[in-house]
Formats: sequence, C-alpha cells, structure tokens
Amino acid sequence: MRHLAVLPAAFVTAALLFGATPVIAEDAPPTIAVTGTGSVSAPPDIATVMTGVETFADTAAEALDQNSALMARVFETLTSAGVAEKDIQTSGLSVAPRYTDRKTRQGYEVAGYQVRNSVHVVVRDLGALGAALDSIVTSGANRIDNVSFGFAEPGDMRNEARRMAVADARAKAQLYAEAAGVALGDVMSITEGGGPIGPQPAMMMNMARAAEAVPIAVGESSLSASVRIVWALAQ
Repeated sequence: MRHLAVLPAAFVTAALLFGATPVIAEDAPPTIAVTGTGSVSAPPDIATVMTGVETFADTAAEALDQNSALMARVFETLTSAGVAEKDIQTSGLSVAPRYTDRKTRQGYEVAGYQVRNSVHVVVRDLGALGAALDSIVTSGANRIDNVSFGFAEPGDMRNEARRMAVADARAKAQLYAEAAGVALGDVMSITEGGGPIGPQPAMMMNMARAAEAVPIAVGESSLSASVRIVWALAQ
C-alpha cells in the first residue's frame, strides 16, 4: 500500500503566497525549498581598460604596418607607466577590406583595408587611471571602448555574500514555516548560484588625443551570491 505525505492546508496556502516550493513525495517527509541572496559592495581596487588601435590604408600590409607601429608605442607607454606585462593582453586582431558604394562585376569596389588591434589592460593603481588613459591615447591608441571596475582579491567579499545568502534563505524558510504552522527539520540540499550585480561604472569613447588627464568616477562595485536550500519539514 502506498503512503502519501499530506501537507497542512495552511502550509500549502502560505507556500503559494510566498513563492516557496513544497515537495510532496511518497514515503518521504515534506520539504520546502527557498532561494536566498546576499550582496556586498565596496570601492573597487582595479580597473580593466579595453583599448586599441584602428588604422586604414590602401593595402592590408600598409594598414597592418601602421597599426603595429602605433600599438608598439602603446605597449611601451604602458610598461613605462608601471603596468606589468601580465596585465596587458591582446584580445583581438582583425584585417578587413572597406568598400565603396560603387559596384563592379566582381562586387563592390574596395576602398582600402582596416586593421583593428584590441587589448585588455588591468590598472591596479586607480589614482593613476585618468593619467593612464591620457597616456594610452597620446601614445597612439585611438579607441577606448570600455572601462570596468572590480576587485583584485574578491574572495573575502564573495564569502561574506554567501553567508548573507544562507542567512536570507533561512530567515525566509522560518517565516514560511511559522506562517504555515510547521517546523523546519534537517537541510536536505544546498545549491549555489550568483555572480556580479549592479551597474559597473563604464566609459565609451573614440578619440584622437586627450588634452589632460581624464576624470574618472570609480564609485562602488558589488559582488553577490545566491543559494537554494531545501529543508525537510518536521513531522
């Protein structure tokens, strides 16, 4: 003979109202699943700059030579400014024709060739970020596509967000259980999720030269965690 666990009507009503997930299984105690979240914010201590050089010439070789010369100057400027080699990484290189609006039998007429060389740069001294952006541009870069902020060592902050997420899940589960007139039992499972949240300060620009150090607003960045915990309900 099969036995079904029957939940109190009050608990089912509370679960539907509050979004908890009761699980009814044969020959198993009823459970409740709750998701908790936690978030920690602080001023960031590193910035990642997406920059690069874009050149155009009649031939692909000419465009590439010009691009390589300018990018070499950018690299030299960055290392002279104290940016470590490990914090400079090429993220993309493309060579492509650019076409006119005149069409021939072979297709649209080629106007020349465009080369794009992109690089990610990690700046660990945020006080010098504005001057770094200025030096990048004056040394030859003509693209700064994004500036994002983060943390060099996020471990402690992320763990604090995890503890907050667990506390949030437990508080919700206790509230639901009390409202339904039941008690929480043992934890059956814990599943982690989460990631960065909140707006990341960013800058989009395309310039030929900066006259002075670029003003930068660092603001705060956030780390978050979420956790789904399943409790058995005491009989």
